[in-house]
Amino acid sequence: MKKRKHSKKRKDPQKKTLSPTSILVLLVLSLVITTIIIYGIIINNLNEKNKKHVNNTKQEINKNINTHNDNEINELERYRQERIQKLSDKIYEENNNNLYKEYHENTKEIESTKKNEAAVFIDKIKEKLKIDKKEEVKDLHLEDKVQDKKIDIKHSNKKAKLILIIDDVSSSAQVKSILSLNHKITMSFLPPSSNHLNSAEIAKPLPFYMIHIPLQASIAFKFQENKTLGINDSYEEIEAYVKKIRDWYPNGKYINNHTGSRFTSNDKAMSRLFKALDKYNFHFIDSRTTAKSYGKKYAKKYNIPYISRNIFLDNNQNFSYIQNQLKKAIKIAKKNGVAIAIGHPYSITIKVLRNSKHLFKDIDLIYLNSHPKLK
Repeated sequence: MKKRKHSKKRKDPQKKTLSPTSILVLLVLSLVITTIIIYGIIINNLNEKNKKHVNNTKQEINKNINTHNDNEINELERYRQERIQKLSDKIYEENNNNLYKEYHENTKEIESTKKNEAAVFIDKIKEKLKIDKKEEVKDLHLEDKVQDKKIDIKHSNKKAKLILIIDDVSSSAQVKSILSLNHKITMSFLPPSSNHLNSAEIAKPLPFYMIHIPLQASIAFKFQENKTLGINDSYEEIEAYVKKIRDWYPNGKYINNHTGSRFTSNDKAMSRLFKALDKYNFHFIDSRTTAKSYGKKYAKKYNIPYISRNIFLDNNQNFSYIQNQLKKAIKIAKKNGVAIAIGHPYSITIKVLRNSKHLFKDIDLIYLNSHPKLK
């Protein structure tokens, strides 16, 4: 028998038609994927914009910070100096408080001998002054002998003269430290206050000293002296304080300012101060804490020589810095004949002066009252 031929072809099992449901699912999936891609593109664009905005903001902030720093750099330096001053004053205050405690304790212990620590110290100063006087007399006798032999020694008078002033002196420990240098150094004493009761008594035995009068600064200091003359003080207030200084320091003649950048740059305040100083026979020496000082104007008015500081030695308490400032002062002295350098009784300043004797070979160290303008 012959096999029957099929008239219809068999369907391919792999070929299937998509149902409407499948088509709908595919469309939904396509829509979701497209949405995700578009969302990703949008997010990426937003991130790029945010990055640019952040960078621009940072640049603007940095620009503002730099501008602010440029404008405030002087104020920051003044703040740094204020912190140094506060620290120094705090150290002084602590040291002085310890000295006062020791002083009162020792006074009670040796009451029976009728001698206290201050008296003993004064005796020591007097003894040292006697020795120094003897040495000076020997030098004078030697000079006379040399003159008798007709040897010219006038060249010594041609040496440049340097005046070293140590401000803020208030304790016997500081005086001992300065005297140990065996230099002619002018000590400027802070007037007595609760922080340094004996400053005037300690100064009395010295052959020469100055008074360091506290005047108002441009910046307010937390540790400023208890009594600081201000630009708004009346003449009567200033005169009363200067009278006290005269009573405390009967042999004192020269006064220089402690701080005082605001006070000395105020015309009316300086007028009142000079009037009081003239009444009690004081001569003002300008520490020149500001370039705008009226010191020169009123020195001229009262017909007294105007004398001012050339160099501050220890604004930076570093050995090399202080020694370099000292060298600058010596250079000015050699150029002008005389110079004034002001330092403070910091241990580092004393150390520099002790280790700089070789710098003084070609100059004469003199007290302030030997300034050529005062002769």
